[in-house]
Amino acid sequence: MALELSGGQSPVEIQSGSHFFRLSLDPIIAHGEETGSIFIVAETTKQKLAEEALLISERLAATGRMAHTIAHEINSPLEAITNLLYLLPGSIDRPEIAHEYIKSATSELSRVSRISRQILSFNRGNVIAG
Repeated sequence: MALELSGGQSPVEIQSGSHFFRLSLDPIIAHGEETGSIFIVAETTKQKLAEEALLISERLAATGRMAHTIAHEINSPLEAITNLLYLLPGSIDRPEIAHEYIKSATSELSRVSRISRQILSFNRGNVIAG
């Protein structure tokens, strides 16, 4: 492995097996002149593992928020359909009102279908891109 460090540069991050290290080369200055360098090796495995765990946790939280939003978006039209179907038997003797209830229920079913297709489309896009 060829690794080039010059004094004063940003640290270099490397991985060796399952361990992570940060390497840096800093100048030693005495009496206003650079007299040498100090090479610093710091193991950062625990920090990397903590960062990965945090990233996974953030992804899970985002997934939970998205699932909540999706459930809410689907639940709203389903509640409307439930209410319309509840009202429908009481309007059998008034066909124009019954027709409106059926028309509204059909519209809400279309809305659920559209939401479902959008979710599936979004997920397919992520699988392809990911």
